[in-house]
Amino acid sequence: MQNKGGDKVTKHNLNDFAYKLIKDDIISCVLQPGMEVSEGSIIARYGLSKAPTRSALIRLKQEGLIASRGRQGSVVSRIMLSDVQEIFQLRLLIEVTVARLAAGKVNVTKIRELNKDVRTKCKTGKRRNMAGYLRANRKFHQYVAESSGNQRLAVLASSLMEQHERIVHLGLAKQNRRHDFLNSINLSKLLYRFVVTTSGKLFEIPF
Repeated sequence: MQNKGGDKVTKHNLNDFAYKLIKDDIISCVLQPGMEVSEGSIIARYGLSKAPTRSALIRLKQEGLIASRGRQGSVVSRIMLSDVQEIFQLRLLIEVTVARLAAGKVNVTKIRELNKDVRTKCKTGKRRNMAGYLRANRKFHQYVAESSGNQRLAVLASSLMEQHERIVHLGLAKQNRRHDFLNSINLSKLLYRFVVTTSGKLFEIPF
């Protein structure tokens, strides 16, 4: 079996494909918090086979994106107010460390391209473009985290970024508000200004 690029599709590839497909829909709130999910419903929705679906659901449960309710089945994990507060607090702590470690290490051409993509996609208030902005913003932050040279920190920062993005998507869907969206834009601007230099002045910039 081959994919569109002509590469051989392995069992591992299919498992990853299913995992990323479902995870992206959870993060973007296509699968909204509290929605019931089961192997059967996921297979019917995405046209996946049983083994990759089961593997994906196990991984998503381990990451806390899907919650088991015992005999009642599983649901997409809900987002509580305490989750929002903790995620924002952790991001403020983690982003500072990530930026300090990545300062002067990033590829300037690459970071400028990512930053340009973020700025281009945030120019309109239309929700579909906000979704594009959030994806571009996640790529920007993940690249900075990877440039820190600390793999464990990069994994943690990436996870927090995904959780933050999910909160913003939920806010846009439920309340039609742009406050968190604009906060994300401002944080990206600050991070960009910092990591392209080694001046180490991040703490002087108010978040």
